[in-house]
Amino acid sequence: MLRELHIENFALVDRLDLAFSEGFNVLTGETGAGKSIIIDAVNMLLGGRASVEYIREGSETARIDGAFDLEPGAPVWRILLELGLVEETVETGETGRTAGTAGTAEDTLILSREISRAGKSRCRINGRAVTLQVFSDVGRELVDLHGQHEHQSLLVTSRHIFYLDAFGGQPLAGLRAHVADLHRRFRDLQRERHDLEENEAERARREDLLRFQHQEISSAMLSEGEEEELARQRLILQNGEKLLAQAQKAYQALYDGGEAAAAVDQLAVAQESLGEMVKVDPSLASSQEMLQAALAQIEEAARTVGEYRERIETDPERLEQVEDRLDLINRLKRKYGSTVGEIIAFGKKVAADLESLANSDERRRELEAQLQAVSRELGQAAARLSEARQKLAGDLEKKVEGELADLNMAKTRFVISLEREPDPEGVEVDGQRWRIGANGLDQVEFLFSANPGESPRPLARIVSGGEMSRVMLALKSLMALADRIPTLIFDEIDTGISGRTAQSVAEKLCRLARQRQVICVTHLPQIASMATTHFFIEKSLEEERTVTHVHPLGGEGRVQELARLLGGAVVTDTTLRHAREMIQQAGIINRTIA
Repeated sequence: MLRELHIENFALVDRLDLAFSEGFNVLTGETGAGKSIIIDAVNMLLGGRASVEYIREGSETARIDGAFDLEPGAPVWRILLELGLVEETVETGETGRTAGTAGTAEDTLILSREISRAGKSRCRINGRAVTLQVFSDVGRELVDLHGQHEHQSLLVTSRHIFYLDAFGGQPLAGLRAHVADLHRRFRDLQRERHDLEENEAERARREDLLRFQHQEISSAMLSEGEEEELARQRLILQNGEKLLAQAQKAYQALYDGGEAAAAVDQLAVAQESLGEMVKVDPSLASSQEMLQAALAQIEEAARTVGEYRERIETDPERLEQVEDRLDLINRLKRKYGSTVGEIIAFGKKVAADLESLANSDERRRELEAQLQAVSRELGQAAARLSEARQKLAGDLEKKVEGELADLNMAKTRFVISLEREPDPEGVEVDGQRWRIGANGLDQVEFLFSANPGESPRPLARIVSGGEMSRVMLALKSLMALADRIPTLIFDEIDTGISGRTAQSVAEKLCRLARQRQVICVTHLPQIASMATTHFFIEKSLEEERTVTHVHPLGGEGRVQELARLLGGAVVTDTTLRHAREMIQQAGIINRTIA
């Protein structure tokens, strides 16, 4: 349950601390006093929309904190365990102390939300920063907030299926999740098959292009490093005569000088002379050795130059072949890549794409087989979900009518219609094909008859505002037992009702508060008189600024507020006496309900 609420710099609230109790909590006050501000704050605490417009003028941030007492088996523990926000005790396997805030009691959870004028929103659970999605998931398990206009969702027929399913609790939620998963797979397979069929002409055009590209690249028979080698050959062929002349000149200078003495000959003479000198002066031996080494190196260089001279080509045909090959590579580079390596890689990708296209027929056959299998499984799962809804609908009809009888609508008939729509492209169930969606086969609509003898008609067309509020309260009362959410907040659930009906609604809320914490914003004295805890909301002018305050009421203060609700702006002895009688009567009713 929501134990404490702290609001700071939010709308007209400077700073506000509320301590709620178990059972039935009521908030009353003049129109415009700020009751909706508190509801907006709670909604933001549960992950609702956070707008900078909520930040109090003159402040940079607004902050909402809520402290929740949790029961050991509450469903929210599962989410907290998965997020690592609580620990599991080894000895018992039960949920242990919450992490993140030193000294936090093991059954207490702290939610914090802060918004700044920069547009940033910070969410924390027990002091640990979490995403807004995580924050919202946790909030949905803690509080069910019924706003002033939520009853209008009953006017939207497409929402009726969610009310029915919520009554089914986790067992039906599991069936529905399974159907939704199968439906997603079914749609994905249908989409892939459609793409294959719709793009047949495009596929043929692409296959022709790929075949041309593959033929052009593969016939070139490229190899890594080929372009560099061809460029080198072209440079040599283009300069063949020059290279030949220079090679001849170098060879003659080194080895075959003709009339001029070649370097080898000159070194041979010098080496011979040094040999004679060494015989007389051995100190020249090292010079002789160097000369011998130089002679050997020059002979080797001359041999290499001679062999190179013999290999030099001045063949114009070979040069043309090299030029043509380089032109081919350049053309391919303009189409398929900036290097030979990239062209080869592109060719491999083209080959893979061609193979994929060649396998499309096989993929189509696989798709058909998968579609049939998934469609069959989806049809079976959807039929089980529909059957569960049929049984659930009958049970819910009786229980809603019972709840409405408690709300002074004893003659009301409440009927849940479940229909299916034929679809040749749908799934087969019981020998016929039906339209199916993520929610299954069923189209759910609530029908309503307020008077005996009248056939039930669509709820959205015939109910009054007061009737709609009571139908919503009946549904909320039943769903509260199914989903185990510990706190229910009603913002003016009493719209459009008065008199005996208002008393019936008050008793219903009081009875509901025996099983869940209920917080209710109301303007009806019948409801306010039944409260376990009563808060009065007012606004005042302080230092030329409007400020909202909340005061817990008890004793004479509560009597005065009930008298105000009874008589409007004027509190008289009569309204005061009536208020005391209402509080006394509420005590008797409360003991009876208990």
